[in-house]
Amino acid sequence: MATCQSLTCGTAPAGDTKVVWSARFDTGDLGGWTATTPEAAVKWQVTTVQAISKPGSLYFGELPGLGYPGSPAAGAVTSPMITPPGGPAELWFQRNLDIEPIFSKDHISLEVITDGGETQIWDKTHGTGTGSGWLQVKLPLNVSGPFQLRFTFDSIDGISNASPPYDGVFIDDVELRAPCN
Repeated sequence: MATCQSLTCGTAPAGDTKVVWSARFDTGDLGGWTATTPEAAVKWQVTTVQAISKPGSLYFGELPGLGYPGSPAAGAVTSPMITPPGGPAELWFQRNLDIEPIFSKDHISLEVITDGGETQIWDKTHGTGTGSGWLQVKLPLNVSGPFQLRFTFDSIDGISNASPPYDGVFIDDVELRAPCN
């Protein structure tokens, strides 16, 4: 069986990867990520309500209750600067999107920010859709220099934003992975 330990790989079959950077949101704070609206009640924050790897996850919504009431509710959260591994890489993360499934409502996206600009690499229409329940997303990442990640959410309107029917957005276990060689 292949193993990756301390950023080096043992005997690894083709396709195995190692984690070269991660954000788990288990310390009770944003861990270096920056939210655009930290003073708002509805915002990006860390919660222990749900997580794929306990105790915490990144959450867009209102605490201690859930949902994202507002007209509209919107915000962004940006990672600290990340140095790519130099070569092919993949971005993996877990998402639970308990939001409106209609394309024109409740926009969630992920952008890569480099000194050359911003590029959207994922949104709720990219194969995973919406719905409560954790799903893993794997995206190829081709960057040559330092970069940041930014999750953005915009409810577009104030309709159906309370819990129930929708709890909000949960993100966990964001990982930058490189092939084992």
